[in-house]
Amino acid sequence: MKTIKDHYFSNKKTCPNIELWLNDNGKSDIEEDLYKIDRVKKFSEQIFKPINLNSKYTKIDYNKICPSVLNNINENNRDKHFNFY
Repeated sequence: MKTIKDHYFSNKKTCPNIELWLNDNGKSDIEEDLYKIDRVKKFSEQIFKPINLNSKYTKIDYNKICPSVLNNINENNRDKHFNFY
């Protein structure tokens, strides 16, 4: 989120439309009553984000999310994608 924010401000307050999908279904080692993704969401919501950034946070098992990710890439094949597992 910080990198997106920095990019936005360094480019005259512009950036392309961005869809950010963060997923982790593991429990936090720091706050054991929370999921990791809930902590990520809590902290990322404190960082400025451009209005054309759509972010979603999920707790989907890795084996179940892969088909959804591939579907998304195939349906939006004109867009650029950055994925890591």
